[in-house]
Amino acid sequence: MTRRLRMAALLTLLGVIGACGTTPQLPATSPRLAHCQQIFADNDARLRAAGIRDAQAGRVAGYPFLRVDRLLASFATEANNAAQRAAWLARATAHDAEGRELEIARLSPALDSALIDQLRSCRAALGTALRDDDDAWRAMLDASQVADDYSVTRRVLGLYAVSARVVLASVKRMQKRAMPRLIDNDAAAAVHGERYGLSADASNETIAPGPAPWRQDALGIPLFTDTERARLLRRHAPELSIETRSDDDRPGRVTRNTAPFINSAQAVLYSQLAYTRFGDEVLPQLVYTWWFAARTAQRRFDALAGPLDGLSWRVTLDGDGQPLAYDLVHNCGCYHMFFPSARLRVRSPANTLEEPPWVPFTIPAAWHGRLRLALASGTHYLTALAPAAATPPAHGYLLRPYAELRALPAGEQRSSLFDGHGLVPTSARGERWFLWPMGVVAPGSMRQWGHQATAFVGRRHFDEARLLERYFERVEQRR
Repeated sequence: MTRRLRMAALLTLLGVIGACGTTPQLPATSPRLAHCQQIFADNDARLRAAGIRDAQAGRVAGYPFLRVDRLLASFATEANNAAQRAAWLARATAHDAEGRELEIARLSPALDSALIDQLRSCRAALGTALRDDDDAWRAMLDASQVADDYSVTRRVLGLYAVSARVVLASVKRMQKRAMPRLIDNDAAAAVHGERYGLSADASNETIAPGPAPWRQDALGIPLFTDTERARLLRRHAPELSIETRSDDDRPGRVTRNTAPFINSAQAVLYSQLAYTRFGDEVLPQLVYTWWFAARTAQRRFDALAGPLDGLSWRVTLDGDGQPLAYDLVHNCGCYHMFFPSARLRVRSPANTLEEPPWVPFTIPAAWHGRLRLALASGTHYLTALAPAAATPPAHGYLLRPYAELRALPAGEQRSSLFDGHGLVPTSARGERWFLWPMGVVAPGSMRQWGHQATAFVGRRHFDEARLLERYFERVEQRR
């Protein structure tokens, strides 16, 4: 075992021992705060008893009215003054409000509406008390880290120091073999497949410019109205061109989570707004996710095939509202590709024993507007990128909020596509039997946003706060 792995194992053990100690929490300095903390404790107990947990944003131990993602955790030591604390708390409480309300929607019998109102008012009261208590604030920040999606134990047992070299060589071979093509306007007609684009019932805002520069909170995170967010998502929504040989190649709406069923009668892209940090800026990211009924087996024994498949396309906007970079990942966290604009160049690798970024090519500066993604039948691998076609596509798709996947209709209640660990439990793949030494739990399974580990060798997450900055630098500063 290498020294690094021995240290990682020791730190994990110390973390387990530390977790057995007292969990920090906000002091109950008044009967009102004590009552509020009890309300949250009771609600958490009921959710645990029902086996309901939304894993998208991580809970903060001892502070049940807060949840954090990797972006917010990256600001934990930077939220110092009153305005920054307020901005940080606004997002952490909003994450809990969204996640908890989606969890509550899955309870049976349903929660009394008066209790839901109490949770909302108590969340505000507890947040205010925390903001004004320096000691509690520091203790909370120490507890507000998001755990990664790698298992040190699996890596130790799988002799990671040796097996990782074998996997890394395999990854590099796969990247060379599955390299997509860059196709310009003149050759775009050569991209075959059934075409999907934003439904024609979208308003003229599909081509309206987005807000740039945008408003920001005290942390520098962009702020958008619902209308502005919807406009940006429509403006950059991709076109798909899919080689179609079976219903497995038709993107559709997810209708339930028990043996997930895809209704391909209506194509749907699930969309959301995310953020990344690049230098001193926080930049908006537009994320589009779609699902297929399955990844079709390519041979009799295909360890990569199985129920449910999907991809996520992300557009990172620069500070002037123009695309800075694009990237694509399968929803298992696999096959993560970066497509930087001409504004970026790849950094020199800092560690040759980590999986390098997969950068097939740079997007030409002349390309404006939406891009067209060509996908292969069955595997749904990206085969080409081109500008969106001038002619309307044969199939229109709807943009729906990604949050719908976390509360799908299930009779009188709702049910999440994902389990409490951020996995789709019915999407297991055979590859899990030989890739487990890389530390990724259930490799190949479809994953929830916030739980997509995208590298087998090293550590990388699709929602990492400084992911783009980690691999790219600016060619020149904007004027």
